[in-house]
Amino acid sequence: MSAANPGQQPQQQENPEEAVLSFLRKRGYECTARTLERERAITTVERKSLQEAARHAASTPDSILLHKPMDPQAYIDQYGELREYVSDSLDMYKVELEQLLFPIFVHCFLEMVDQSHAEKAAEFFETYEHDHVFLYKKEVEALRGLRTPQHLEQSTQATMYRDHKFGLRMAQHTFHMLRSFLHEHNLVLLLSITNEHINIEVFAGDPEHSGLHDTMVVGLTGAELDGSPASQQQLNSKKIRWGALETPAVATHRRDQKEAALDTAREGMMPPPASKKPRVGEPALDTINMGDSQVPLPELSDAQWEAELVELKSSVRVSSSALPSVCCFTMFNAHNTMTSLDIARDGSRVAMGTSESVVYSWDLNRLAQTKQFDGKRLSHNDKAAKDRLLGPDVHVGHSGPVYASHFSPDSRFLLTASEDKTARMWSTETNSCLVAYKGHNYPVWDVKFAPLGVYFATGSHDRTARIWSSDHIHPLRILAGHLSDVDCVAWHPNCNYLATGSSDKTLRLWDIQTGQCVRLFTGHRGSLTCCAVSACGGYLASAGEDATVILWDLGSGRRVCSYQGHSSTVWSLDFAHESLVLASGSADGTCLLYTSPSPRDS
Repeated sequence: MSAANPGQQPQQQENPEEAVLSFLRKRGYECTARTLERERAITTVERKSLQEAARHAASTPDSILLHKPMDPQAYIDQYGELREYVSDSLDMYKVELEQLLFPIFVHCFLEMVDQSHAEKAAEFFETYEHDHVFLYKKEVEALRGLRTPQHLEQSTQATMYRDHKFGLRMAQHTFHMLRSFLHEHNLVLLLSITNEHINIEVFAGDPEHSGLHDTMVVGLTGAELDGSPASQQQLNSKKIRWGALETPAVATHRRDQKEAALDTAREGMMPPPASKKPRVGEPALDTINMGDSQVPLPELSDAQWEAELVELKSSVRVSSSALPSVCCFTMFNAHNTMTSLDIARDGSRVAMGTSESVVYSWDLNRLAQTKQFDGKRLSHNDKAAKDRLLGPDVHVGHSGPVYASHFSPDSRFLLTASEDKTARMWSTETNSCLVAYKGHNYPVWDVKFAPLGVYFATGSHDRTARIWSSDHIHPLRILAGHLSDVDCVAWHPNCNYLATGSSDKTLRLWDIQTGQCVRLFTGHRGSLTCCAVSACGGYLASAGEDATVILWDLGSGRRVCSYQGHSSTVWSLDFAHESLVLASGSADGTCLLYTSPSPRDS
């Protein structure tokens, strides 16, 4: 054993981080050195906090750090501490911190059930469920009956929560405050849940400037995303062809408009310059960005081309100063029977689906012929003739309630979707069923023809939307990504994209060519029931059980504004053909028109 030389100083091992900092300062990289020091300080605080938590739990065999079951009372106590901390926070931080409560509530409950602590789980659920019923009523009801690990395996909702992460955004200062609180109070259970089941996107800036209400609501976004708002933002930044479809009729009409504008300019009356993208509220056809469809489309016949051109020239722009006329139809003896309704684009036909599996349609031009009998004493033959004119065409073929119906652009065909898992196409000329499209595994909730016909889309309880061609009995595309029912579908005017709304509270835009999701919109507090794309192709509207109508910008993937006015579920939405005037119909018995964005987001 050799002795150390007393005159020799022991060599001191240099910390690698100190060496890096020294190198950066020598090279003049002061900004980088300061950033590294800040990150080092944060890491040191986290390491110390975890070491203290580990020492505190070292004597306990049921330690969460070892991923073993823990005393169920710890979940109740730690969640209660977090809830009290959020409640006592300043208002500017409270909005962001409150986002965290529901995901942690869900996973605390699920973990207690998974560890067979049924009584404590029920106590925890009953104590705190009222905090979340207002915003997450359906989710809370789905969790209420879970009591055993076997229930978790059988529950679709529980499986979704355990397989996917919640995503939310939080200001940097708010995040540091939250992290310090969790570490200082040794809330290791909540730290574990946050790391495993929640993705928090931290951004620089103050909470009041976060745009939280514009972009994110706590929820699950699907398997193709990692659950973080950052990945959603990356998806929504993809370039898409949002322009409207330029058919020959539209091209001719645009050329006529430009020539008229030049004539006006020559007379000394220069019109205002047109922007590339329509201004929200008052777009004109000559300001719409036009594009081509990437999918094969049918060629218009001369008669169809001329009819479209006449329609464009005779159409009147709807605005706040020129509101549309209203035509109302009343369905008698249809209480608790009518399940769907559609009016043809040209207003010539009306179709009604019923819970009795029967579809009724009326030819409104034929109804107008009954006026010849007004004021006359009718013979038996006249009465029979009038009854034939007034009576509907009856379409029998479905074996379940008919949840959706939609006329083709030329009103020659009618599509219907039913609980019997099929979509059917009917001829309005022969009143016969032409074909039944089978492919979905569960009830079909919605069906829509493409703007030029031929193609159509369906949405189903099987969580998929499908693209069909009327001349094929099998779907061309299956669009999968939603975590729950696809309740509504809407085509983009250029036929390149399809919008789908779901019970998972999200709205998606799909590329028809690739079958990929190119936009994901989150912000609704309830299931979506309807959606619509503007005629200019730049905006998408959605509404649902939260009684809120939201307008989205397809180019940026962000919310433009939200409209509050209804007091119950919104069941229908539609844009005017020549502007961004939007109409919504609700279960509260009202129909509202929106002509411009709301001055503030709600």
